[in-house]
Amino acid sequence: ARGLAAAGTFTSHLISLASLPPIIYLSLPSLRAAYQSVVHEQRIGAAMLQSFVTLVCLTNGYYVAPALGFTLLGFGRNLCLRSQQQAHSQRLQLFADLPEDVTVEQQGKIEQRPRSTVQPGTQVIVEAGNQIPVDGIIVTGFALVSQQRLTGDAHPLTKTVGDSVFAASLLLAGRIVILTQRVDIEIMA
Repeated sequence: ARGLAAAGTFTSHLISLASLPPIIYLSLPSLRAAYQSVVHEQRIGAAMLQSFVTLVCLTNGYYVAPALGFTLLGFGRNLCLRSQQQAHSQRLQLFADLPEDVTVEQQGKIEQRPRSTVQPGTQVIVEAGNQIPVDGIIVTGFALVSQQRLTGDAHPLTKTVGDSVFAASLLLAGRIVILTQRVDIEIMA
């Protein structure tokens, strides 16, 4: 029985030692981030705390806690990255759905123009049922605007002269003339 116990203890130590290289490899990004925050930013951040806890655990022979911590940290980072990519993709799609042509008023003349040619300062006319193609301020008109695609809020907002409106909002009722402040290329940057 003692031989079996000794073999188990020896095997346990071998497995622990074999787990050291992956733990050290997985801790390298945190060690780099800790070094960056302490040396260059002169502050102690979460990476520094995590590196300290990992080193304490490893020096005391606790290998499971750092391995589990880095596994969970890896899953968390992956989840955050995927969420950021999905949000960016949805934001790009939101602006890709804007109308190609807009109605502009310039020197008393009303004309259709490609949205890509609209510059800040251009007056854009939007009718009920259409998406607002630019960010700007209402200079004439009254409107009921849904910003649900932007904010998630299902309640329409009443907008009048002097109020700001945002590209990709839906004009539910009314007719407005918007003084363009930003075009979609600037919004997506």
